[in-house]
Formats: sequence, structure tokens, C-alpha cells
Amino acid sequence: MGSGHLITVASYDDTGRLVGGGSTAPRGAVSELMGIGVLPMARKQGRGGAITRALVRAARSQGVSTTFLSAGSDDAASVYRAVGFERVGTACILEVSRG
Repeated sequence: MGSGHLITVASYDDTGRLVGGGSTAPRGAVSELMGIGVLPMARKQGRGGAITRALVRAARSQGVSTTFLSAGSDDAASVYRAVGFERVGTACILEVSRG
């Protein structure tokens, strides 16, 4: 973290309780945003968008020009679109078959 290989962002409520966060791991000019989440009780307050914007800014300060992420749901995707991300593809989810 100290060398900039992993950047984390946290969101706290008014009492100082951690209610959200995320991370990014810059590698050259590219970085993936990962694990962005906000507790259900703290959603719909702009925290997800603020976390995402802060991670993008932090990655750019490390020289990143391409930032990407994967949305786990349509609700999450709507937050990322509001920040400026665009859908460019769909990932496949695989499961282990226990037959």
C-alpha cells in the first residue's frame, strides 16, 4: 500500500463507523477498481459514487490512464454509469458443477 501498488478508500458515517470502501491496484497505465461496496443502511447517499470517484482520482495520480471495473448487479452498474463509466462488455460467471 505504501508503494502505491494497492490503494484503498473508506467511507465512514457521522459516528465514525466504517460503512463502505473499495480498492484499486495500479499496474502501469491500467488499474482495476475492486471490492467497491456500501453497507445497505448507508446506501442511496452518494457513497458508492464518491468511493468510485476517489479511487479513479487516486489511480490517475499514479499515472493510470485506463481504469475498469466489473459491476456485480444492475444497481451497482447504475452507480458506475453516473460516475462516467460505460459498459463495454459482459463477463461470464462460471460455477463448479457438482454432479
